[in-house]
Amino acid sequence: MKKLCTLLIAAGLFSFGCCKTNEDGTQTSALMKMFESKDKTIHYLNMPSGGYKFPEPAAEYADKRMPEGGWTNEDMIAEGKKIYDGVEVDGLACKTCHGSDGKPIMTNARDFRDPRWVKGASDGFWFWRIMEGVEDTPMAGWGDMFELTEKQVWSVMAYEHTFHNAQGKPTEREAEANK
Repeated sequence: MKKLCTLLIAAGLFSFGCCKTNEDGTQTSALMKMFESKDKTIHYLNMPSGGYKFPEPAAEYADKRMPEGGWTNEDMIAEGKKIYDGVEVDGLACKTCHGSDGKPIMTNARDFRDPRWVKGASDGFWFWRIMEGVEDTPMAGWGDMFELTEKQVWSVMAYEHTFHNAQGKPTEREAEANK
């Protein structure tokens, strides 16, 4: 049943995600309309990194940190790739929207190649969004839907970070220690 739901969601997102270019050069799609507010601003998409303020993660995720060495742990990254590619967890494939190389193939999916955005998000923020999804967007909460373990979430995060930095992202503790 989970696999069927995922396939239906993905088919709907792809059919609504196709953009068309208007006469004035702007792009629109049915999917983009889902993200518009009453004042016609787009929320929570691939915003320019300079000045973007990330919302605070839900309290239960605020203190979450990548396990020590996780960003560069080859075993975690390999497991994360399997999850991302849809090999490890039946019905879950991050690449469906975010692309096999981190370059989004679905309109308005996060671009994991942008180090300014990726490195700007705290560990807790990323964990929260994978587990709970992103409100008012097609990003579903994969944690409950697929009963992901914490290790699986950390692994897929470590793999996603390889798209912009082959050495991985240091944990906040490591970054503080290197100052």
